Amino acid sequence: MQQGSGEAPFNALPWVVWVICLPMIAMELTLQLGENGLAGGREAIGWRVLAFDKLAFAPEILRQALATGQWWDEVGQRALGYPLVHYGFIDTAFSVALTLALGKWVAEVMRPVFVLVVFLGASIGAAMVYGILPFTDLALVGASPGVFGLVGAFTFALWSRLVIRNGPQQSAFLMIGFLMGIQILFRLLFEWQWDWVADLVGFGIGFALTAILVPGGWQGALRRMRRR
Repeated sequence: MQQGSGEAPFNALPWVVWVICLPMIAMELTLQLGENGLAGGREAIGWRVLAFDKLAFAPEILRQALATGQWWDEVGQRALGYPLVHYGFIDTAFSVALTLALGKWVAEVMRPVFVLVVFLGASIGAAMVYGILPFTDLALVGASPGVFGLVGAFTFALWSRLVIRNGPQQSAFLMIGFLMGIQILFRLLFEWQWDWVADLVGFGIGFALTAILVPGGWQGALRRMRRR
């Protein structure tokens, strides 16, 4: 037997990744139990609709709140809560899988707490920008903007390494290009919605936060580019 083969694979994941993922998993598990009649009785079938009603980030609610000047309770709850509830099991599994993979990688190249800062910053910031745009109407649910924030952190870290090694810097942006291409293709093939804008904003926030949080991040990369 190889040394270390008995180590549980979950032990290798940083604590901060579980802080982000466990609430999403718990929410989806609860909703699945209700939808399948295993908890909550007949009323539980509508738990997902109720969760959407309480937590989905609707642009119209943000606009009304900004107009009245009284918005923290309603908007704050939704800005923090909408990443927890998804459209279904597959949607949740996809978000959790990407968060686990990207969060683990980011936590290994930065401090673990940066993962939480990037995820929450991207989620909240993307919702706010999305909500004030005049052409948006679909309510946001799911962790996608936060996940794209982690993609932004991953991209900045990879881009910085390529700058140091004089590598092809454009290759650092292949992941975001592929993911956004898939997003837009699906909306062209099916119903067009503007929620992909929140993902793109989340990516930008994650990229910018990483440049700020990593010591010498943006300035260091620029200095190396000027020396070339």
